[in-house]
Amino acid sequence: MSDRPKIGLAMIAGASAVPYIEETLAPFGLDVVDYAVVVVGANYDKGMPVYKAAEPITDLVTFVSPDHVDDEGKLKNFAAARTLSFDLLADAGCDYALVVDVEEQWTGVEYIREVVDQMEAGGFPASLFVGTFGDGMRIEQLRLYKLGTGKWKGWCHNFYALNDPEAVCFKTDKIIFHSERATAHARREQNIQIGRDYLEQNGDDPRVLFHLVGDLLGRKDPDKASKILEYANRYIVHVQETHYNHPQEEAEVHYMRAGALLMLKRNPEAVQACMMSLSVMDDPRIWATMAEATALMSIGSMSGEPLLRLTIFCADQALDLGKPRTQYTSNARATIQAACYFKAGALSALGQHKHALGVLDHARLYGANSPVDALHAKVCGALGVLAE
Repeated sequence: MSDRPKIGLAMIAGASAVPYIEETLAPFGLDVVDYAVVVVGANYDKGMPVYKAAEPITDLVTFVSPDHVDDEGKLKNFAAARTLSFDLLADAGCDYALVVDVEEQWTGVEYIREVVDQMEAGGFPASLFVGTFGDGMRIEQLRLYKLGTGKWKGWCHNFYALNDPEAVCFKTDKIIFHSERATAHARREQNIQIGRDYLEQNGDDPRVLFHLVGDLLGRKDPDKASKILEYANRYIVHVQETHYNHPQEEAEVHYMRAGALLMLKRNPEAVQACMMSLSVMDDPRIWATMAEATALMSIGSMSGEPLLRLTIFCADQALDLGKPRTQYTSNARATIQAACYFKAGALSALGQHKHALGVLDHARLYGANSPVDALHAKVCGALGVLAE
């Protein structure tokens, strides 16, 4: 019998997973993994079709405990479901767990055993793989874990907390998982509800508040701006009153606060929130948001020209930082376009129409954008009048 490490596959499948399970699991034959577990993240009524779809093509299918399902029959504690899948793999004699999500397409799975060998040799507790998404985003995410090296935490936006926080993880770009994020909106709404339920039952938790702020901001709904601000302020109060110390996360909250303040037309406060965020991290998104806030402040202001020049400065900072990232994500390209838009608007307001047109032409290289196109037409019109 081979003494090689035994690799198990762990999947959480909700009620909507039925059409995707077979296709998702197809690449993971016995040459890739030794054992496969699917935990059905739904109640029995909603989850039985998933159970029947997964049973013929996996080694074990089981339901998550009813305690972790909400009144609608949906999973409300993803960490509990992940933990169950890992425990079942350990009971089956597996040494490693590979996490695969429904609707993903994987390439490079033939390298998984090679990665496990390198993890064994180097004592790595987990391995990062490359993830790509339909919106162009590219990330690195832990997906292969040595069992017993950590614990799953978080009802939603769950994460694997390593026993040794200082441990170094293996990393490879040979293995890639891809998702079109067809259910991104539904997942966001589910995460919002789970987060609210958690806070109601357990009180404020900084990580839950952090993700609630992000998920609500992702709706881009001005009617939710006050609620976003409430959760962000509760996060900040919690940080001030406890020893919770995650500067990057706190800086991200200040950046998201700025977005909510802009929705509420509280532009000077948005600038202050951006400055607090920039004190920790130099990020093009923050500079672009600050450019927007200062541009809005310049309208009808006695300090219009200084504010416009500050807008141009902030936009330039966003452009310098953001351009190297545009090859990876649609969000980075959107940041570039936003910076160009506000810079061009400021330049045009200062009478520098030709310069503004060049900036807008650059923005259009990153794809269609209605506000950019509208400002482009306006500046062209101004140039036409000047030329006459």
